[in-house]
Amino acid sequence: MYIAGINVPFDPSTDMDLPAYLTTTYILVHTFRGMAAMAKVAGSEGGKIRPDRMPATSLGKIVSPIHGLSYFIPQLAILVGVPLGGFRQPQWMQGWALPDWGLGEKERIGLRVAACVLSVVMAHGLVTKVTKALGSQWHAIGRRESVKVIKHGAYSVVRHPMYSSVMIQQVLYGVMFWSWVPVITLPITAAAFAIKMPIEEELIQQDASIADEYRRYKKEVPYRVFPFLW
Repeated sequence: MYIAGINVPFDPSTDMDLPAYLTTTYILVHTFRGMAAMAKVAGSEGGKIRPDRMPATSLGKIVSPIHGLSYFIPQLAILVGVPLGGFRQPQWMQGWALPDWGLGEKERIGLRVAACVLSVVMAHGLVTKVTKALGSQWHAIGRRESVKVIKHGAYSVVRHPMYSSVMIQQVLYGVMFWSWVPVITLPITAAAFAIKMPIEEELIQQDASIADEYRRYKKEVPYRVFPFLW
C-alpha cells in the first residue's frame, strides 16, 4: 500500500485491526480529556453536588459504575489484546468475530473503515456538542448547587443524548473490529441507563426551583435516548 509515494506495509484484508485500534485509542483519549475539562467547568460554574442531592438507594449509587465498566472493559481488553497480537486480534477475540452476513471482503472492509470515520466524526460532533451544551450541569449522577434545565442542541431531541452516543459508539466499535466483544456488554449498558435515567430525572424534579420546568420539558421532549424508540 502506497501513501504519499511511500510504501507502507499495510494490507486492508488482514491489517484493519490497526486503524480500528488507533481509532479506539484516539476516542478514549478524546473522551477522557473532554470529561476532565467538563468536570472543571461544572465544578466552578455549577457548584458541588451535595450528598442530599445524590441517589439514596444502593442501586442508584452503583448504577453509574456498572454502565461505565460495561462500556470501558471491552475496550480495555482490545487495547491490551490487539498490541500483544502484533496489532491483530488475538485468538480468543477471533472466536468472537461477527458473521459475514453474506458480505464480501471489500464490503466488510468498507464498513469497518466507515465505522472508524463515523466514530471520530461523532466524537468531535455529537459528543463534543452534548458535553458543551450540558456545561455547568455535567455530573455522573446527582444535582448541582446551581441547577438549570438544559434543553437546547441535542437535548431538544432526546433528554439523555450522552447515553445515546455511548450505545451508538459500542455498536460502532463492534463494526470497527468486526467482533462481538465490544457489543457483548451493550445490554448491560442499556439496562443500567434504563435504571439510571428515572433516578436522575427524579433527583432533578426534587428541586422546587426547576421541577415544573423539567416536567414541561419532559412533555416537550418525550424520548429519552432514541427518537420514536425509547
